[in-house]
Amino acid sequence: DLKPLWISRVGVVGNTMKFQFLLLFTFLSPVAALRRLNATGVSAPSVSHNGQTIDVSAYSDAIQTSFRIVAKVKFNNMNANYPNIFHGLDGNTVSFTSHGLGPAYGAKRGQAAFYLQTSTNIGPHGRGINYAGGWLPSKIRMDDGQWHKYELIKGVAGTALIVDGQRIEAQLADVEKDSSKFMMKRCTSILVGKAKGGSGFDGDIGDVQIFIQGKQVFGPSLGSYDLAHGIAPTGSSDSHWGRFYGATDGLEERVWHSKNWEYPSSLTLEFPVPSKIDGMKILTPLHHLNYGFKTLEIFRSDDGKSWDMVRSDTVNECKKGRVSEHDGWGKVTKFVQIKMKDRCGGGAFAIAEWQIFGVPAENLAEGIVPSGSSDSKWGRFAGATDGKNNVGWHAGNGDYPSSLTLNLGLATSISGMTLLTPGNSPNYGFKSLKILRSMDGTSWTAVRTDSISECTASRSSFHPGWPEKTKYVKIEMFERCGGGHFAVVEWQIFGTQDKCKGKLLPSGNDRFPCDSIKDEKACRKSYMKIPTGETFQCGVRKASEDV
Repeated sequence: DLKPLWISRVGVVGNTMKFQFLLLFTFLSPVAALRRLNATGVSAPSVSHNGQTIDVSAYSDAIQTSFRIVAKVKFNNMNANYPNIFHGLDGNTVSFTSHGLGPAYGAKRGQAAFYLQTSTNIGPHGRGINYAGGWLPSKIRMDDGQWHKYELIKGVAGTALIVDGQRIEAQLADVEKDSSKFMMKRCTSILVGKAKGGSGFDGDIGDVQIFIQGKQVFGPSLGSYDLAHGIAPTGSSDSHWGRFYGATDGLEERVWHSKNWEYPSSLTLEFPVPSKIDGMKILTPLHHLNYGFKTLEIFRSDDGKSWDMVRSDTVNECKKGRVSEHDGWGKVTKFVQIKMKDRCGGGAFAIAEWQIFGVPAENLAEGIVPSGSSDSKWGRFAGATDGKNNVGWHAGNGDYPSSLTLNLGLATSISGMTLLTPGNSPNYGFKSLKILRSMDGTSWTAVRTDSISECTASRSSFHPGWPEKTKYVKIEMFERCGGGHFAVVEWQIFGTQDKCKGKLLPSGNDRFPCDSIKDEKACRKSYMKIPTGETFQCGVRKASEDV
C-alpha cells in the first residue's frame, strides 16, 4: 500500500524527493490527493479477522462519542442481500452496522452501507445523520474479488464511509442544537464478517484496527496513525461556525472556526499518553480559500504549561481544501500546540481536519510487578501494572505514606507517568506525590514532588519525566483524599530504554539467546527472571550483575 504519510505539495514544507513524488499526481485536487494515499494497489492483509467477535466493553462509553475502524475487505461475491462487514452490539441491541448491498438493492448492488443507532433516537430511523434513510452508501462497488481499504468514522456530529479513498459523509441537520445528542447506543462487541451468522458474507476481512479517542484499542500495529482523531482540542477561541471538535473528528465538512478578527489563533491537543510525533497534516475548508494560514508555529510540552517551540513552517499557497504537511520531531510529547499567523484572507482562521500522526510511547511498566510499603487482600501489588482498569493495588489500612517501587530492568529515559485511581470512590487518591529515581534500588535521588488538588473517582494524573536515566522508579503518596488507605488502578511509565544486544552466559553450556527475541519487551522481562550470579553481557552491563 501507499503509506498515508509524507506526500508533499507545491508550496508545502517537505523535502525535494517528496516534492518530486507528488508531481506525478498534480492532476488531482488537494483533497483528492489526500484521499488517494491508499487508493490503489491494496495488498492482502497481514492477519485475517473474519469471523471474530471483538470485545470493546472496556470502551463502551467512549465509543458512543467517536470511533474509527480501518480494515481491508474482499468480497468473493455479494449474492446475499445484507452480507455483514461490521456489526456492533450491546447484548442483542444493535449499535451500528456496516454491510454489503446485495441483489435487493438494485442499482446500488455491490456497494456497502454504514449506519448507526443513536441513544436519543434522533434523525431518520433514529440514525442521527441528515441523509436519506439515515445510512451512507459507498461511492464504489466492492463485489469484484479485490481487496479494498475500508474505513468507518463516527464523529461528534456526523459519520463517514471511505472505500479506497473515496469518501461519503453526512452530518446532523442542526449541529449546534443536536451534536450533544448524537450519541451512539452503547457498544460492547463488534462482529466481523461471518461472525454474524446467517448474513451470507463470502470473502475475507483483515488488518482490522479500531481507534477510540486517539488510541488504538484493537488490531495489528501498522506504524503511525492519527493520534488526534476523536480528541477535541482546546484553543484561543471557537465559534458557532465551527466548534473545537470539528478540527479532529474525521469529517471534512465539519470545521473548527476561530472568532472573527482574533489574531493569532491557536489550537492545543493533549494526548492520553506521551507520544512520538512523526508529522502532521492540516486541511483547510473545502469551499473557501480565505481561512488558511501562511505561517504555522508548532510547540510541544510535557505538562501543558511550559512550552518548547519546535519550529515555524511557512506555506505560501492559499486555496480551497489546501493540504499542508508538517514534519514531526524526535522528543516524545504529551501536548501539541499550533499557532496560526498571516491569514490567506478574511477575518478568521479555520481548519477542516488536523491530523497528528505518530505512535504512543510504550508503557514500560506493564506486566512488571512492583514492590512497595504494603498491599492487601483488596488489591495486590500486581494490580497496579497489569494493564487492566478493573483491578488495582490497594495499600493496607493505616499505611502512611504509602509507596510503590518498580524495577524497569534497563537504564531508561523517562518521558512521563500516569496514575489512575479507582472508579468506585474518590477517597483513594493522593494530593501529594513524591517521585524518586535510582540506578541500583538502594541509593535514591528525589526528582520532585507533584501536588494535585482534585479528588475524584477515576482520576488520571500525568507526571512529566526527567532527563537523567534510571533503572528504578519509586513513588511515595501523601495526603489522602479521604479514607484510611491509598489505591492505584493503573501505574504507567513511558520512556525509552537502552537496547540490549548481548547474551546471558550461564556457567554451564546453555546459552540464553536474548538477542534472538525480536520483542524487546519480552527480552527485558526474561532478564528479570534470571538469578543473581549469572554472567551477563549486554551493552555496558557488568558480569555477575543482578538483572
